[in-house]
Amino acid sequence: MYSVSSVYIHIPFCRSKCAYCDFFSVPVTSIQDAYVNGIINEFDYYKDKYSLKKIDNLYIGGGTPSLLSSIQLKKIISKFFPFFSDNAEITVEVNPESLTLQLLDEMLNMGITRISLGIQSMDDNCLSTVCRCCNSSINRNALRILSEKEINYSVDLIAGLPPQNDDEFIKGLNEVISYNPKHISLYGLTLEENTALYKQVSMGKIKCQEEKIESQWFAGWKFLEKHGYIQYEVSNFGIPGYESRHNINYWKQGSYLGLGAGGTGTLYQFDTNVAEGLRYTNSSNIDKYIDFWNGAKFFADKNIIPCDKEFLDQKILAFEFCMLGLRMSQGISLQEYSKRFSDTFPIEPFLRWEKKGLVEIKKTEKGDTLFAMTKKGLPFLNSFLSEL
Repeated sequence: MYSVSSVYIHIPFCRSKCAYCDFFSVPVTSIQDAYVNGIINEFDYYKDKYSLKKIDNLYIGGGTPSLLSSIQLKKIISKFFPFFSDNAEITVEVNPESLTLQLLDEMLNMGITRISLGIQSMDDNCLSTVCRCCNSSINRNALRILSEKEINYSVDLIAGLPPQNDDEFIKGLNEVISYNPKHISLYGLTLEENTALYKQVSMGKIKCQEEKIESQWFAGWKFLEKHGYIQYEVSNFGIPGYESRHNINYWKQGSYLGLGAGGTGTLYQFDTNVAEGLRYTNSSNIDKYIDFWNGAKFFADKNIIPCDKEFLDQKILAFEFCMLGLRMSQGISLQEYSKRFSDTFPIEPFLRWEKKGLVEIKKTEKGDTLFAMTKKGLPFLNSFLSEL
């Protein structure tokens, strides 16, 4: 039986689509109550199926979850509240243009403990170019509201967004940290083929160079570490003690439910002789999702859930253990690998990369062996994984 204590809820709705965004979302002005009811019914099904006792982490992402009305958000949180552990991390993603002091007070009263704020950039020209629904003034207002309430919050930023240069990016980053967020997720821009930005770059309407994306990300990385934000994962920096527990659960192969249209969940079992797992992704057809979880089909036959399933064998899980764990600065444990898998640990690539100064191998006081990418090696993680 899979043991689950973490939940992700996907809210695939936005006021408009950002030019760089490849995530599943659709533009709307409001969210149907039927979608919220579907999430609640889906959770009821899984909590009974897996005998869920407690939730350590709940993450509501999207899309733009702050498009939910206060009544809708409260309905979701209230459903989960009886299952939260004493120090549960309850995160909601918020866009700056939808954050008000009233909304924040309501979220705090609901028991939400963490906000993830999608700033992306503090440069107005940049924000306009990539079709964000906000400007730098709106961003500042959102940062001010959060900093004055002293809530635990994280900020998302993207390096390499056109047309900002390195100096403009660092200037914006400096302004962001002046509001004292405890956590920053810093991503390098990825040009995905099915996005508006990719098409504009391909046609030469917007200039965007890979070298510029990398130089900005590295400049941001150095700046954050200089100012006390510790890189604990490839794209995530935090003041010690404020790391995202929900995401750490992903990287350590902890089971999690994925609820909502397009939501993905992964369930692991390592307490048998053979490791095994199940990954499922819900249908991204929102009408189909709503009709199923609110309709007679669900109550008549629970075996026809509209989702794609992938069964994970020991070989896949062993590779993903390395792939996910090596994203974190602490790396992976040989002891934990041996405990979970009967495979021989693939040590040769690690030894080769250690000689290059790109991998660190160290012993703990308890006698375990840890394998981690060095700061120099972390940017080359994908190359290492290909070799692995």
